[in-house]
Amino acid sequence: MRNIFLFFRRFSTFFTFLFLQIICLVIVFRFNRFHHAMGMTVANKVTGAIHEQYNKVQSFLTLRQTADSLVKRNAELLNSKPQNYLTVDTGVKEIADYIPLDTLGNMKKILQYVYRPATVIYHTTNDDKQNYMMISRGTENGISTDMAVVGAESNAVVGKVIYADAKYAYIMTMLHMQSVIPAKLKSTGENGIISWDGKSNSVVLMKRIPKTTEIKKGDTIVTSNSSDIFQENLLIGTIADFSEDKASGNYIIKVKTSANFNRINYVNVIENMIQKDLRNTLKNAQNTLKNKQ
Repeated sequence: MRNIFLFFRRFSTFFTFLFLQIICLVIVFRFNRFHHAMGMTVANKVTGAIHEQYNKVQSFLTLRQTADSLVKRNAELLNSKPQNYLTVDTGVKEIADYIPLDTLGNMKKILQYVYRPATVIYHTTNDDKQNYMMISRGTENGISTDMAVVGAESNAVVGKVIYADAKYAYIMTMLHMQSVIPAKLKSTGENGIISWDGKSNSVVLMKRIPKTTEIKKGDTIVTSNSSDIFQENLLIGTIADFSEDKASGNYIIKVKTSANFNRINYVNVIENMIQKDLRNTLKNAQNTLKNKQ
């Protein structure tokens, strides 16, 4: 305490000057408008700078708490997104086809194709060259193996069903090394097959088209009538490029797919209602021929 008194006594002149200086400044800034305005501006700047630094320190000290809060909020938002919820669509779209019953041209309207919409819940585009797709329909909704699958918006070929359980189905897409789809040139009707070389996820190959066939870039490729799985004239894609295969003398055609495999959310599964009858007829015919040999 004695040292404090000695300190103030030693610097009493300075403190007296400082006290009087402060009184003078207060009088000047209080009773002079110009100096008052100027003083308020300086005071606001100083106060603002102090508050800014204080907020920075406070934000730094609460950074961890804020980060935890944001993570929790982000998780809540993700969990509330509609795509996290699986909606099973039970609607059915039926397509009837006219099939001739006799040589007189009599026709009867027979239901041949049934379209069943489904939601894509998982798909791959370059998974070890064996790409597939899972959909939210199974045997409980009329899905079974050997059904064609097309994009819901483009109506372009996506692949075919190779397995189905009660609630879900497994689709082999065109981007699968084992996929083979009968196809034809829409302009000429020349038949070939569509397969995938494992390279681009937007280009497939069409083979078995003889080099005598007139083709050009931009020509449309569709499904042929060489399959009881795929409805004829379903869109596959357009010719992007072609070259000659010297080994076979046929064209190797690069086809840009109309289905965008990077963005498929909904599909239609197509059932051929007379598929079993066609296969039974074929089987019986083959057995008959075998017995005659």
